[in-house]
Amino acid sequence: MLIKKLTLFSSVLLLSLGLAACSGNDEAQEEKMPVGEDTENLVENEDSMMDLEPHEPVAIVNGKEILQQELTDQYEQIKLSYLQQGVEIDRENEVVIKNYVLDQLVNTTLILQAAEKGGFSPSNEEVQEQLDQIKEQYGSEEELNEILEQNNLTLAKLEEEVKIQLTINQYLESEIKEPSVSQEEIIERYEQYKQQTDEMPELEEVEGLLAEEIKQEKNQASIGELVDKLKQASEINILI
Repeated sequence: MLIKKLTLFSSVLLLSLGLAACSGNDEAQEEKMPVGEDTENLVENEDSMMDLEPHEPVAIVNGKEILQQELTDQYEQIKLSYLQQGVEIDRENEVVIKNYVLDQLVNTTLILQAAEKGGFSPSNEEVQEQLDQIKEQYGSEEELNEILEQNNLTLAKLEEEVKIQLTINQYLESEIKEPSVSQEEIIERYEQYKQQTDEMPELEEVEGLLAEEIKQEKNQASIGELVDKLKQASEINILI
């Protein structure tokens, strides 16, 4: 779906990094998005989340304000993804998702700050190369602009998001080692799936996919550990 593909680039935090909660693909991420979870401890924040003006901060991370508008924009992207799948978001789940989004905005801000402090920054050529790859997905710049407009985005905003993503990627690559996956881990995962279905392909057919899945999980765990360290050394104020 075009909307879902675009979200990978228009929502750097939630659908690209998946910090501390999500896997590295759309399907896995949708399974872990907290729609339908217990909202007992979150609904009490509903009024404060709804009443803020767009320019008001919802959190401050090491002096950097995260504005209500940023929270709203990220939430609307996720809401749109659900609507495209025919899933309605009720008021309780809206609060759950916004809490989730806010947590991820804080995480991304922390990592971006660390990346910029470390001097990481993509070249103009690298940014343009990534933009060209995105345009190729849609066949033409005109078609991409149409999709951007449907998502209330601009090409300039997309370029900004791509630059942020590449900056973060550079930093993460310097901080997190490439995880290894053993054959024993692959077989164990295969057997787990095999118990859940009678139509599991032969191991040789899915071995590469299982290895990549395990690697993604290890990467996410490492990112979560990195974020925890950054949080311990940071001043974070949640204002809602």
